[in-house]
Order: sequence, then C-alpha cells, then structure tokens
Amino acid sequence: MICPNCGAENSEEAQFCNLCLQPLERPPSPERETSETTSPEHGGRFFSPGEWGRDVVPKTPVVSARAEKRVKRLRLRWAVYVALAASLVAWLVLSFTVWGNPSPAKRARQLIDALNAKDKALFVSLFPEAQEGDAERLYQEAVGFLGQGGGYQKVSLKVEQHDPYEAWVYLEGGTVTSSDGTKEDIDPSDGLVVHLQSYGGKWRVHAPGTDLVP
Repeated sequence: MICPNCGAENSEEAQFCNLCLQPLERPPSPERETSETTSPEHGGRFFSPGEWGRDVVPKTPVVSARAEKRVKRLRLRWAVYVALAASLVAWLVLSFTVWGNPSPAKRARQLIDALNAKDKALFVSLFPEAQEGDAERLYQEAVGFLGQGGGYQKVSLKVEQHDPYEAWVYLEGGTVTSSDGTKEDIDPSDGLVVHLQSYGGKWRVHAPGTDLVP
C-alpha cells in the first residue's frame, strides 16, 4: 500500500506509514459496498443488514381458515371427551353413594315388599350379616301372622332420624291382610316399626327394635 502523504510503500496490513507514521486509509472493498446500504429513516447513515435488522417488526404467522376449522373441531372433540368423562365419574360416585344407599324409608319399603313376596333371602339380606339369625326369626313371625297369601297394602311411613347413624321408620297407616282374607287397619298405636342403623355408610335393618306384627 502506497502512503498518500509521503509515497512510501507499506504492507497491505499496515495501519500507519512506516516512514511518516501517518494513518493509512484503505479504499472501501467491493464486498463492503454491496453489503452496506443507506436507510432514509437513519439520516443517510450507512448500516449493514445486521445492524438495522433490529428495527424489523416480526410478522405474525397467518393461520389459514382450514387450519382454524381443524383446531376448532379438535377443541370441540376434547370438550366432549371431558364432559363424558365427568359424567361417568359423577355416575360412579352416585352409584356407590346416593343410588347405592337407599334412604331409611326406601329400605323399610324393601323390607315390606320382601314380606309381601315371601322372599326370605331378600328379607334377610337387608340386615347385617351378624344378625341373620334374628332376621330369620322376624321373617318367620311375620309370615306366620300374614300367612302365605297375606301382606301389607298401601302402607304409609313416618321417618324419625336424629343423626346420620340411626333411624326409625314407623308404619302409620295402611292395611294388613291375612291369608284367610281378613283385613286389619294399621294404626300408629300398633307400634309397627323398622329400626335402621348405618353400617359402613349404608342403611341396614337392625333386628333389635324392629316389630312388624300388630
């Protein structure tokens, strides 16, 4: 490189003249001229693409209408799946709690229906396992009074429950028909009652305190 000040010859990498120590100015290279440009927004100053790239505003990706429809269908499908799963869970919970545990009044009706049908197995199953002997005794007493053709008709019930663990269901009205056709009205004074207790969260007929014979 020739020094423009004194005309001395210097190497191409030299930044100062070896003779007069003046700084050497290199002409712009063709690559620099093509890689740099001006921007009106920056007052005519030179900026390389990497420098003014920070001013570029990124574009928001454009989603096609077809893709939007597919996303909507997918979301709707997942919503349906979630709703079905929630319904199944609710059904299972109700099956094992509310539906699987009849109220004291319903349990008493099941006991009366078992007597009317002369279904000993169903009658005994409404008691705790530890009271099967007492349940069979109550069944025999009731069937002995009713006879094979007798039963309870149009029975009205009154439930008394003072806590979640014990209930009393009184037979307040209706009729009792014996096998010979004799009918007897049920009166509250007869003292017909079904005693129930909660065993493991389920109502069971409690033999002590239960009386089904007028």
